[in-house]
Amino acid sequence: MRIYLAGPIAGCSWAKASRWRKIAKKFLEKYGLLIFDPLAQVPRRDYVIRERDYTSQEMKKFLQQDYEALKLSDIVFFNLSYMSRPSIGSLIEWGWAEGKKRVLIPAPWAKIPVMFADAVTDSLEDALWWIIEQSNGEKNPS
Repeated sequence: MRIYLAGPIAGCSWAKASRWRKIAKKFLEKYGLLIFDPLAQVPRRDYVIRERDYTSQEMKKFLQQDYEALKLSDIVFFNLSYMSRPSIGSLIEWGWAEGKKRVLIPAPWAKIPVMFADAVTDSLEDALWWIIEQSNGEKNPS
């Protein structure tokens, strides 16, 4: 099963954008799931990542790779919990994910269309266990 990790990148520090992704990737790969993380294709920056840091050709390449990977995914995991402002990329990914299973950790301030999510949770752990349950039926032991 393939999992796509969606969440803000632009406007975030590398640490903020990558912290939850590292945890999710490590946990989900233990269960044999294949992970696509769009952040992995972005050159590491030691400052806040901005769209203007990349050429239009680079952005087009990133978007094409993201689109293709998302379309091959079975579940799209949207972590918006750390989002401080609307994320254009995350909104695009939400639209691309039509017909896919979607799990969402919403931003506390945002009015996200949760009625289109298959699961909504407020914790990373709960979201990861929901993905595992969807992939192999195993439930959180706690």
